[in-house]
Amino acid sequence: MRRPLPLFSHLAATLLLAAGPLLAEEGQLDPEFGAGGIAVVSGFLGSDVPAKVVVDHDTGNIHVVGSNFFVSSLGFRQQLDPSGIASFPESDASTTVISDLHLSSWFGPVEAGISSLNDATLHIGGQAIDFTPPTAFPPALAEQTRYNALGLDYVGPVMAWTHGDWWEICRVRDTGGTWGWDLQFGGSPPCNVLDWDLGGDQFDVLVDVAVDDATAIGRLVLAGHARTGVESGNDNAFALFRLEPDGDTDSGFNGSGGLLFDVDVDDSGRDEARAVAVRRDGWIALAGFSGESETWGRGVVALIPPDGDETQVRSITFPIGIPAVWTDIAFAGGDRIYVGGYIRFNVYWEFAVARLLPDLTPDPTFGDAGLTRFDASGAGHDSGITSLALDALGHPVVAGWVATNGNAAYAVARLQSSLLFADGFSGGTTALWSS
Repeated sequence: MRRPLPLFSHLAATLLLAAGPLLAEEGQLDPEFGAGGIAVVSGFLGSDVPAKVVVDHDTGNIHVVGSNFFVSSLGFRQQLDPSGIASFPESDASTTVISDLHLSSWFGPVEAGISSLNDATLHIGGQAIDFTPPTAFPPALAEQTRYNALGLDYVGPVMAWTHGDWWEICRVRDTGGTWGWDLQFGGSPPCNVLDWDLGGDQFDVLVDVAVDDATAIGRLVLAGHARTGVESGNDNAFALFRLEPDGDTDSGFNGSGGLLFDVDVDDSGRDEARAVAVRRDGWIALAGFSGESETWGRGVVALIPPDGDETQVRSITFPIGIPAVWTDIAFAGGDRIYVGGYIRFNVYWEFAVARLLPDLTPDPTFGDAGLTRFDASGAGHDSGITSLALDALGHPVVAGWVATNGNAAYAVARLQSSLLFADGFSGGTTALWSS
């Protein structure tokens, strides 16, 4: 059961619905947040790079986690209040990277990252659970939390990452107050090793995982890219894999559980995913870029049908003719799609947020023809969004890096919107845990 919105959210939602969309200038920076909608934060000595932003729908507080590459690659966590005032950051010497965060109404914050020993690590309920084989790729989290019908334990979250040349996904379980790997998950407990090689050259990279709530317990959707080498050494294709709730391969998805598809905006053949979300009806949305490099590539958003039929995959490169990378994605209002990332304007990268209609065309009621971009540094320095979330009223909240004074700070921004989500968030990297 999804956690209901707090009372203040219900009241605000009622007022918004009654007054219509004129209360908010769709896609404009929220003047009631930070300085003109932006809060620039540098908690340590610079070089704080956020990996994840999450909004607590009860308090409105914004939680940011990431890494500080100036001080021995320390993981950090920080909180901002609803007005954008930041607390003093916390560092974590046990992790070099904190790559994902979820808020649970049962056991508090849950974090994934890379430990100081380069192990994939999960922090939950005051415990740290490490998986020994080292990883160079930051792991991703997804909610698959369910309470056992007998009242004996919790089936907890899943964590997925790239291990060597394959994808790996694990689930944890609470038995008697102690968290550990769920030995009932997947074909090779405690983790399910996906040793499939869609690209054909043993180089598949996982970037995100989401839960498909179209099923009672929640199928798992993993996203990334696979190198094919068909057109060049950097030739990657967008890659998806779907699992049954118990971790077994879902053969109902494209007949094999896996799907590979190309966009190929140039002859490099390079397509790379950055984030995935799942709509309530099972449709999958993917965000990333296509092109020879992030510097010259084009932002890509794709929609994949629930059965994984490649012939029904739809995609858009947006904005047209301008280098962009979409790094995060979320559904709102039932079927509208938000994406956040960075766009090259003149010689600098800027924060960019777009809203798309169900057919993937830009929403003309949002920003400038569906797109809002802004210089988060305020001083003509490069900046880019790394994570996007929606608050209790459906306002986009984004976090990303900002190059200021030779060092990288980070920025959090909030945009105005009157578009309410329907009944919570369905999967994706912006999902808020609910009980």
